[in-house]
Amino acid sequence: SNKSLTAAFDAALIELGEYATVVQINGREDPWVVPAWGRRAKRLAPPNHRLVEISPCGHCPHHETPETVNELLTSLIVEESVHSESLDRAAAAEKVKVEEITDGTPETLLGHVFSWLTK
Repeated sequence: SNKSLTAAFDAALIELGEYATVVQINGREDPWVVPAWGRRAKRLAPPNHRLVEISPCGHCPHHETPETVNELLTSLIVEESVHSESLDRAAAAEKVKVEEITDGTPETLLGHVFSWLTK
């Protein structure tokens, strides 16, 4: 069932966060894994969990904005930051915005409803 899958995901996310920093890269316009899902994970996860949204971008950021994703991963590994000149250049070239979500607060009515339903 969906509830058992959600519970398993939540448990895995929390357990993994005890051993490693989890970086979740989402497309803000993803029709399948809507931003509300990523923001929910950010709220539930340990503080070292990082959520980054790329827009405009759908379900496959690594295919839709490969240079931006590559520079984002490089920035996170080398500088431990979502901000770097090379990332800014890649995002500008692919005409996308990269934003780190710090608190996971839902932004839309659907996000608030989803948040309420999955408590």
